[in-house]
Amino acid sequence: MMRSKRRIGTVAAAVVFAAGIAGSASIAFANADAGTPLKAGATSVESNAIAGSIADLAQMTLDRGPASQARSYQGGAEGAAMLEQAALERTVESGEVSDPDYEANHLRYVECMTNAGFAPDFRKSASGFYVQLPFRNVADTEALDAALAGCSTNTAAIDMIYRLQESNPKLIKDSRQVAVECLFEAGYVSDSYTTKDFEKDWGADNFPFDATLAGPNDCLWGAGYGYFAEGE
Repeated sequence: MMRSKRRIGTVAAAVVFAAGIAGSASIAFANADAGTPLKAGATSVESNAIAGSIADLAQMTLDRGPASQARSYQGGAEGAAMLEQAALERTVESGEVSDPDYEANHLRYVECMTNAGFAPDFRKSASGFYVQLPFRNVADTEALDAALAGCSTNTAAIDMIYRLQESNPKLIKDSRQVAVECLFEAGYVSDSYTTKDFEKDWGADNFPFDATLAGPNDCLWGAGYGYFAEGE
């Protein structure tokens, strides 16, 4: 069976965190020490965290100003930016993204994509975050890319912070470790399975579990890895 693999959040992260958060607080393993195998439960590489807390991460995002200063995809940037800012401010105060703020943010993204002609499909994980399924039979990929970038402009921050909050509450920077922790805690791998093993298995597309099943697939998505069977 053909598989579709991609690192998720790249467009969203570029829009929201490109000014520095994605560089110094990335969930991509490109910045991790790939030669250091970590077992489930082990300390993350160099004990680096994305931020001190969810509130800190929200404040970092606020400090960089609205993602769109002038316009968003198909207009409406000012209102969308204000809604995003208000949600981030509430996150700073409470220390977490609330479920209502996350759901409202998700709805704005869905409406924007649908209005652009690309109705997105999702699966909701047991942890409460949405897993975006691949778009199928897209005739105009450039238009899709433009819609993804534009519709993520004032929604990606809340989406990403909520996903981190639910899947990576320790805010571990090394996304391989996040995946291994989740897979181990859910019983999909043993405590001898390391980040090095995961990196090798991801590259070889050969896991000791069925990565297309919802449980392990949610672990992968929560850590920043999109993995789907073609046609899913």
